Amino acid sequence: TLNGLVEETAFGFIADDSSKGNKICGFSTGVIRKEPDGEETAWIHLTGVHPEYRHHKIGSRLAEAFFEYCLQKSLKSVHINVNWGDASMLTWLGTLGFGMSLGKLVEFERTL
Repeated sequence: TLNGLVEETAFGFIADDSSKGNKICGFSTGVIRKEPDGEETAWIHLTGVHPEYRHHKIGSRLAEAFFEYCLQKSLKSVHINVNWGDASMLTWLGTLGFGMSLGKLVEFERTL
C-alpha cells in the first residue's frame, strides 16, 4: 500500500426469503478501514430492505449480523453517516444502540 492511505476491506450480507424462491429482501454492505495510525474501524456503507419486507426486522437482523462480524474481527465500533433530515433512519439507528458523535470526518461540498 501507499504510505498514508487508508486500507479498506469490503464485506456484506444478504437476507433472502426461502419461501419465495430465495427472493432477496434486504442487504447491507460495509468496510473495515485501517487508518494510517493503525486503528481499525467498521463502516456501514449501504443498507436496504425491499418495501414488501419492511417492518419485519430484516434491517435489524442485517445490522446484528454486521455487528457480530465486527466483533469476530475484534473491532470496537461501527460507524455510519446519515442525512440529518432522515428522521426514521435516525430513530432506527438509535434503537440499534448508535449514538451521534463528533467523529474524525467533516463534510465538505463544492458547488459546480
